[in-house]
Amino acid sequence: MAEKKFVRSKFRVDIEYRKFFTIVIDQDSFQIIATAVFCFLIAHITDKRNAYPHWLQPLLIGLSFFAVGTAFAYNCGYPCNPARDFGPRLFSWIVGYGGDVFS
Repeated sequence: MAEKKFVRSKFRVDIEYRKFFTIVIDQDSFQIIATAVFCFLIAHITDKRNAYPHWLQPLLIGLSFFAVGTAFAYNCGYPCNPARDFGPRLFSWIVGYGGDVFS
C-alpha cells in the first residue's frame, strides 16, 4: 500500500470577495455619504419653514437615522455608529479641549 504524501504550497493568495452589489468606491466614502444624507435630513426636519410639529421632530430624526443606517448597512456596516463618535470625543476631552466636544 502506497503512502500518501502531502505537498505544501509556498504560494499564498489573499482574496477578498466583494459583496453582491457593492461598487468600487471605498467603504469610507459610504460613511461620508451616509452622514451627509443624515445631516441633510436633520436640516430638513428642523427647518421652521417645513412646519413639522415639535413633538414629531425627534421621531422623524430617529426614523431617518434608522433609514440611512439600514440603507448603507450592507456595504459598510452601520455607517452612523455612535460608538465610533464617542471615542474621539472622549480622547479630545481628556487631552484638554474641554466639555465643548460633547456639545
